[in-house]
Amino acid sequence: MNQLIIILIVVVPLTIFYFFVLKRMRNNIYGEDGEAVDYSFGMPSARKVFRLLKKRDFEGAEKIIKDVSSDDRTQIMDHIGLGLDTRFFEQWLEQGSDKNVAHLAMGVHYNHLAWMSRSNELAKHVSHEQIQGFHAFQEKSLEHLLEIDPSSPIMDETHSRLIRVYMGNGQREKMTEHYYSAIALSPNMVWPYLRYTEAIQPKWGGNLELISEFIQRLPDNPLIKNIIELKLIADSILFETNYFGGTYPEVRQLAEKRLIEIDKEITRNPPTSIHRYVLYNYMMGVAQEIGNGFFENKYLEKMNGYYTLYPYGIIK
Repeated sequence: MNQLIIILIVVVPLTIFYFFVLKRMRNNIYGEDGEAVDYSFGMPSARKVFRLLKKRDFEGAEKIIKDVSSDDRTQIMDHIGLGLDTRFFEQWLEQGSDKNVAHLAMGVHYNHLAWMSRSNELAKHVSHEQIQGFHAFQEKSLEHLLEIDPSSPIMDETHSRLIRVYMGNGQREKMTEHYYSAIALSPNMVWPYLRYTEAIQPKWGGNLELISEFIQRLPDNPLIKNIIELKLIADSILFETNYFGGTYPEVRQLAEKRLIEIDKEITRNPPTSIHRYVLYNYMMGVAQEIGNGFFENKYLEKMNGYYTLYPYGIIK
């Protein structure tokens, strides 16, 4: 009898606890249509848009997309762009009320298909067939993004997406033009800075001078500054260089120093933007690279199963 009581007191609560914890983790890792990562990152507006679109309530979805903040709009577009198939977007374009939003969704969708076709490998490791698929989807993405009315309230997101399209096509002047247009409309929007950081690195035809000038002109926004610095640290480690202009060993020293400093900042003032998960992903990834198990585990937990497109790419 005593053993039965112990089992009831100890085992049953643990079973209930693990059931709910594992259920929560599964919901975070798997998206609404079973994709490998839930790219809504738990954001209610993203999940609501997805549900409205599945019910063919295009007008309701369009209204939310236009009304949310620029950062939230980015996450919504990735969530639906990765979670719905091409035929669905074609139907939306035919039946929706705001063609601008439908064109944006199709542009985002096709751009994701382009990068899935190409993969995130260096150019020398990408096959001819992959390159052909990449450029075909890029052209479709560009076709839809350029259809959007310049006066539309979603132009900040449109410019932001065009940065990556033109980066992939090697059109550096247009890429830079859309970066400045995006931040002119929304100076504290996270993703234009992320995409431009990628585009000005040597692997895409950039150089250290461009990187240095870019860092100096970042807005006084801790989330943006911390993400961009960690991305450059992570990419420096990946390519065994130093995008800050010093030696390679100095990058690893900088990584350790900034992990400690940024962790203190986050503890004092936790970021609220949905793109805090990009910061958590980079904190975890950099900590892993330099062997800092404490921060690696801490930020792996904070990620909550939400793997962001930078630094991990599309996980399907």
